[in-house]
Amino acid sequence: MPPPHIPSMHDSAPGMRDSQPTGLSILAAGRYRNDQGVDKVLHTHPTWEVVYYLEGRIGCRVGDRVPEVWPGVLLVVPPQVVHGEVAAEPWACYYLQLRGVMRGVWPSVVHEGAGEALGHTVRAMVDEWRSSQEHREQMLALLLGQLDILLRRSRQRRVATAAEVHVREFERHLEERSAERLAMPELAREVGVSYSYLRGHFVRLRGLTPTQRLHQLRCHQAIDIIRTSDLSLELVAESCGFASASHLSHHVLRATGKRPGAFRAARGA
Repeated sequence: MPPPHIPSMHDSAPGMRDSQPTGLSILAAGRYRNDQGVDKVLHTHPTWEVVYYLEGRIGCRVGDRVPEVWPGVLLVVPPQVVHGEVAAEPWACYYLQLRGVMRGVWPSVVHEGAGEALGHTVRAMVDEWRSSQEHREQMLALLLGQLDILLRRSRQRRVATAAEVHVREFERHLEERSAERLAMPELAREVGVSYSYLRGHFVRLRGLTPTQRLHQLRCHQAIDIIRTSDLSLELVAESCGFASASHLSHHVLRATGKRPGAFRAARGA
């Protein structure tokens, strides 16, 4: 995500802090590009952060969640929540940094699809932030209100369908039991649906298969252990559910473009 120290424009948006229906005001906005293989290390911001991805497919860490993102995905990161990205390919995003106390409830992840309403609104906010046109402050306030409405509507839609409930429940099992030897059809039966039904909706809503998601979870867990311990790759693989150290290396290399040892070397550096 964007660098943690982004200069703000203190001459902008006077009075917006108290006038926003969201309880938030804009502190910074812009576009950010990241090169392939350059990870954004885990970090925090004192502000709310909204990130709308434009290019690339990458793995993220937001608190205890590890969503995978692609163009059209929007993330909402609350203040002081640890987050970062693992970049297997180049990627780009729009970002907003917002200060204040949120009065509503926004979803943490929105899978919108490139070129839709949220993307247009975030882009308009970035363009307006960079401009010096008349009535800039009022326009930013209106756009922030529009973003608030779109995100609240998105949250209401997500609560709607049974398929989303089943996918969320299945994903929760994957996250809690990622280190176990899991049989996907058996896990789907625990959720109360067939695996063919579950897999189809999982791909539609998450953009990847349940098995790909499981490998992603295991990779993120393994990278965290490698970065913070001196355990051998064999022990890391065993604790994360991989069949062997070579199996772990294969999936980490495929997901990040780096071998596991690179993350330990980076820690040492």
